[in-house]
Order: sequence, then structure tokens, then C-alpha cells
Amino acid sequence: MDIEILTAADGGFYIRPRNASAAVRWTREDNSWVSARAIVPSGSRTVDLAAVPADLREEILAFVARAEVVGEALWHGGD
Repeated sequence: MDIEILTAADGGFYIRPRNASAAVRWTREDNSWVSARAIVPSGSRTVDLAAVPADLREEILAFVARAEVVGEALWHGGD
């Protein structure tokens, strides 16, 4: 799956299939990462996976693996 990882001024990391409008926002809360469906804010910039904190990389890779099995519904909240 070809995804984009973006970061925004709000401190969140966003992932989405390349050129898609559906995204998942990751934020840190109480020493863990929490995800929710979101719209990528304007002004966000694309980053490489290496720029993402190591513990979030694990979360993103697990999410993408699950999305490949479940399909597009996972990106749209159909999980």
C-alpha cells in the first residue's frame, strides 16, 4: 500500500493512501498514540517514515498491514 505520512502545526501525524482524502490522525495522549479519522489540515507537510517517532512507526505499520487485509473501509471508519 502506498501511503503518505504528513505532519501538521497541530502536532499530529496524519497517514492516508497517496492522493486520498481520507486520513487517520495520530496524537500522543498519556504516553501512548491515539488515532482518529481526520482531514489533513492545509499547510501540512509530507515526512518520511524515519522522521516519525519509533513507537508511532510501529503503530503506523500495524495499521497499514491491517488496512491491506481489511481494505478501504478501514480508512473511512468502517472497522
